[in-house]
Amino acid sequence: MTVKTPAKINWFLHILDKRDDGFHNILSSMQKISLFDSLTFNTADGILLHDGSGIRENIILKTIDILKKYRPENVQGVHIELSKKIPVSAGLGGGSSDAAATISALNTMCEMNLSDQEHFNAASAAGSDVPFFLGGNFSFVKGRGEIIEGNDIKQSYDILLINPGIKISAGWAYGHNDKYARIDDWKGLTKVFINAINKRDFAVLSDLMVNSLEKPVFSKYPEIKEIKYDLKQAGAKCSLMSGSGSTVFGVFEDAESACHAMNKFPKAWTKVVKTLS
Repeated sequence: MTVKTPAKINWFLHILDKRDDGFHNILSSMQKISLFDSLTFNTADGILLHDGSGIRENIILKTIDILKKYRPENVQGVHIELSKKIPVSAGLGGGSSDAAATISALNTMCEMNLSDQEHFNAASAAGSDVPFFLGGNFSFVKGRGEIIEGNDIKQSYDILLINPGIKISAGWAYGHNDKYARIDDWKGLTKVFINAINKRDFAVLSDLMVNSLEKPVFSKYPEIKEIKYDLKQAGAKCSLMSGSGSTVFGVFEDAESACHAMNKFPKAWTKVVKTLS
């Protein structure tokens, strides 16, 4: 069984407060994009992950350990081949997407027959962003990531991703944030956002595209802030750091404009993608 696992961008990310369990409450909009890892699952005598990404503690193995707690007799042996295309520790959710795909694939392949609640609980235990990847292409996300409100988006956007090769721990980024957002009318905010994204209203989108984590990340890595500025200079209608970084994305009028702008970043990892709708 082979599955493709998409990356994501955060159109906005507001950190609201810190919870008693150490996590943070957020309000974010997340959308899957046309950049994929690939996972191939086969039965085996033991648990084996063939992974060329160089990640020491891969979330896939963590996810398998979580699944064993639900159906230990079912998860006995699996060989997983990971083809990594999504940059690591880059704010694009690659690991979380891989974890979500692992839960769904092993539920089927190992005949685990997880209930919907068990499926969701396993995803939440694997990571805060993992539940998002179990659902549709676009969602508003609240809580620590477990409260998900899906929406249908009519438009697809041409996106240029720029990654300078800096790996940023989400824990570090959240831990160094010292300012919390106050959103009095989150339903109103999401309604305005949906209207703007469906109408391709770049002016309103630009105003709404805020990431609370830019402040601590830009303070330590000013070169990432420069990328955001340079994207706008290169013709992006709006730009933002995705998640905890270090990837910054620019939203362009069309793919040709995005490809032209890509040539202005010869030292960085770059990719032109589309949002999935």
